[in-house]
Amino acid sequence: MDETSAATINVTVSARNITIMNTIQASLGIATVVNLPEEDVTTLTITVLPSNPVPFKLFSLIITTPLNA
Repeated sequence: MDETSAATINVTVSARNITIMNTIQASLGIATVVNLPEEDVTTLTITVLPSNPVPFKLFSLIITTPLNA
C-alpha cells in the first residue's frame, strides 16, 4: 500500500473455519498474513472505510503458496 495514503481499511482473510479481521491504516504500507491452512481456499477482502475523500493505493498483492499447491 502507498505509505502516503490516509485511508482506513478493513482487511479480512478467511480459510476453512478461520476468519481474521483487522482495521488498519493504509499508511502502514504492508499487511502480512501467514500460516493459513494450505489445503483450503482462502478469501481476502479489503474494504475501504468511508471517510472524507482520501486516496487508497494498492501497489501489489503477493501470494506465496507451497510447491505442491
